[in-house]
Amino acid sequence: MRLSIPGRIFAAFAALLLVFAGVSGYTAHEVARLSEQVADVHQTLMPLPPVFAEIKSEVRGLDLALEPRESVLLRRSVHLARRVHPYLERLAELFEDALERLGRPSRLSTSETGPLAQRWRALDAQRQALSTRVSTFFERVESEDDRDAEPAGDAETERMATQRVLRREVADLGREVARMEVEVNSVTNRAMEAFAQEERSAVWSAVLLTILGLAAGATLTAAAALTLRPLRTLREGVERIARGDYERPVDVALIGRTELGGLAADINRMAEAIRRRDAQLAAQQRELLHQERLATVGRLAAQITHELRNPLSSIGLNSELLMDELAEAGTEGARTLLSSIIQEVERLREITEAYLSFARLPRPERVPVDLNALCGETLDFVRTEMEREKVKTRLDADRAARPALVDPHQIRAGLLNLLRNAREALGPRGGHVTLRVRTLGGEATLEVVDDGPGFTAEAQAHLFEPFFTTKPQGTGLGLSYVRKLVEAQGGRVEVEAAPTGGALIRLRLPLAEESA
Repeated sequence: MRLSIPGRIFAAFAALLLVFAGVSGYTAHEVARLSEQVADVHQTLMPLPPVFAEIKSEVRGLDLALEPRESVLLRRSVHLARRVHPYLERLAELFEDALERLGRPSRLSTSETGPLAQRWRALDAQRQALSTRVSTFFERVESEDDRDAEPAGDAETERMATQRVLRREVADLGREVARMEVEVNSVTNRAMEAFAQEERSAVWSAVLLTILGLAAGATLTAAAALTLRPLRTLREGVERIARGDYERPVDVALIGRTELGGLAADINRMAEAIRRRDAQLAAQQRELLHQERLATVGRLAAQITHELRNPLSSIGLNSELLMDELAEAGTEGARTLLSSIIQEVERLREITEAYLSFARLPRPERVPVDLNALCGETLDFVRTEMEREKVKTRLDADRAARPALVDPHQIRAGLLNLLRNAREALGPRGGHVTLRVRTLGGEATLEVVDDGPGFTAEAQAHLFEPFFTTKPQGTGLGLSYVRKLVEAQGGRVEVEAAPTGGALIRLRLPLAEESA
């Protein structure tokens, strides 16, 4: 059964974990084994040299106890050897301690410790026989009458002979103990050398296994990377689709016949479906735009015809009256009529310019713009006409404002339109208009706030519809024009009631990048 990609990756890393678990287990086993060997050496052989040193010390003491030739001195020495410092009992304890350590079960080679234990048992038997004879000699010496200064000649000769024999046997025991000490030291050194060799072997084995484990890990990681490498091809294909490039599908042959290959085929089918849908939507959008343009042209034509009829009629009537006045040679009335004609012509020009601007909005040239400076310049430009209408203006700048990426000329035109709308809404009584600049999150905001009557609910529902107006002389294109140019900058327009009771119109604009 062929494993899936997650199954293969899981199997690879499971194998990697098993490899490193094996290396760790082997290392732990070797460390435990070497530790047990060291413990055996420390418990069996290492304590023996001090024991041998004490035995040799006791043997020398026993030899000194047998050394005096005079009876009186010998009896005193024997008394000390039996009552004050019992050499024989002390030797028995030390021999038993050494025999217990040599006979203890351990991981050391029995060919090394076995002969030592056997020889020590024989030496212990020799020590026991010697102890019996020495005890008998000590008892005989102590049993002699202390009042006799010197024993009889034959007894003295026999005692001295026995004394010499015992001293010679004590010396032999001491020499045997010294040879045993040398052999134990030799066995200890060989055991430590073997331990050091095994330790080096274990270390090199662990290093070799670690290297093999790392090689296996690198191999398995490389295999996993090769298995996942087609994901890069998939990601590049998805990025192309996200950018709208549907012409270059994901190369399924490059990925191979795996789950990722099936996913690539599905992505290609999805991209083809999106391409067909986008083409269909684009065609529908073009058709809707065409119909909308036709409808707008028709509405513009009707509105322009309606708006031009009255000014043209007035121009015609006033022109006739001017002819009559001129015929009568009156100058004052002629100037008044001419003034009316000029006003109507100016109004007609404003209407046609507004329609033309709305119908032919130029493409914005977006650059980083300091909104504080732009708003300050705009207020300076309209301050005279605002003050003439009793309207006070104020700039609420943002000291931490960041540059916005907009067309400064179009934003200035939109602000002029909003400021003049606010002035007209305040009426002859005047009021206050505040132009506020803020940076909120990832966008900049411009707010035009007045303390006028605000918008009615009905008017607010149709504010952005072309040709909708509540002013007798309005064109109905003001807010529609502002919304159109702001959306062309990548922003949006919001309208709400101001806290002061008037209207608040907010322009949300994109910020410029830091690099720009």
